[in-house]
Order: sequence, then C-alpha cells, then structure tokens
Amino acid sequence: MTIPELAFFSQTGDPVILEIAARRGADFVVVDVQHGPYSRVNLRSQMQAIEAGGSRGFVRLSAVSGENVGAALDSGAHGLIAPLINSADDARDLVRFAKFPPVGVRSFGLSRQSDLTTLSIREVNDRLELFAMIETAQGLANVEEIAAVDGISGLYLGPTDLSIALGGTRYGDPSIVDAFDDAAARILTAARVGGKKAAFHGRTSTMIGPRLEQGFTTGVLASDLTLLATAIETNLEEMRTLEVGR
Repeated sequence: MTIPELAFFSQTGDPVILEIAARRGADFVVVDVQHGPYSRVNLRSQMQAIEAGGSRGFVRLSAVSGENVGAALDSGAHGLIAPLINSADDARDLVRFAKFPPVGVRSFGLSRQSDLTTLSIREVNDRLELFAMIETAQGLANVEEIAAVDGISGLYLGPTDLSIALGGTRYGDPSIVDAFDDAAARILTAARVGGKKAAFHGRTSTMIGPRLEQGFTTGVLASDLTLLATAIETNLEEMRTLEVGR
C-alpha cells in the first residue's frame, strides 16, 4: 500500500499558522503567492517558520518567470507549484528558470539556499520539486506532453479553475461532474505514464479522499482561510441552536 503525501496550503501566509501546520505533520506546507499577500522579505520568514515546524516549504508562484522563480528559491523553498501551465514549453520554462546550469539558467547568489558546502549543484537540482498545475482546457489538452518534460516532478490538478474551464461555475458543479472525472483520470494517467506525482487539493478530507483512492499521490488541504471560515460559521450556527436562557 502506497502512503500518499499530505500537505497544507496557506493563503494568509501567517508564520504562526505555517509553523502549526508543519508541526501537525504536513509533509510540506504551501505558501500561496498567486492569490495571497506577498513580499520577498515575508517569504523568507515564511519558509523559516515552516522549517522550524519540521516540514518543507513550497511556494505557489504568481506566474512563471526568472524573477519569480529565483525569489522563491532564494527564500528557501524546497518546491514550486506553477499555475496555468498550458504547454510543454511552459513546463520547460519552469525547469529552465528553477534549475542551475547545465540543466537550467538559475543564477547563484548568497541567500538562505546558497550553502553548497554539503550539497553539489547537481544534488540541489535533483532535490527540487516542481509541480505543473493543470487547470485550463489548453493545459488538459497538452497534459501528456507536459508530463513528459524532464525536471517536472508532478502534475497538480487545480479543481476550481479546471471546473470553470470545463463550463462549470465551481468545483462539484453537477453539470460537469462527469467531464471533471474524465479530466482527473486523464491527468492521473499522464502522470503515471510520465513517472510523475499527481497532486489534488481540496477543502476537506472528504473532498480529497476519493482522489487519493483513485491513485493521486499527493493530497493538499486548502486552505487556512477556508478552514477558518468554516470553523467560525459551524460553531456560530451550533451556538445559535443552544437553548440558553429560554
């Protein structure tokens, strides 16, 4: 039996939340730069908080560029999740910006990740994890070619954007359930054929569980904002039903 990777996704980027998630056993913790607050100084502290909790820090980029990739890696990220990967060329750009020569063009500079006294350039390249998000119709159409790109570690199904791309209004929209399931199966098959991981994120274990049972290798609980909102709403509703002073 293969034990899946279980990770946590943060949109607040709060270092306390990041460290708590790391200490609670997340295999890695993702800081969302695409839709969350971001600064290079904060990102460094966020990666430090995750490491203090005993886990690995990943970053979801806002977009693939040399500047964005370099900033995330220099801050100490152990892995990157790249949104809107629509083609094999997009995936190759991610690898090119993220890897040191001769594989890529990443520049070496003094940073949190600049200590090469114990790791060679090759080892740094090999240890870095790169996930390509499949979340558009174009990305889905090219998923087999994306999965075949050397240096890509895994495919990451973006459930909400892919649902919208398939004609739905949200993840779980009844009108696209079959189309979404077919897309998920195609992404999983492409990952397996390409020797890659297959990641899926969701708001609850109930949402993620069926994909792990299907064969996805990585489940990401997303996000801290969603969990907080749900907990507040649920507990307030429960308190409103109490027979207090009646």
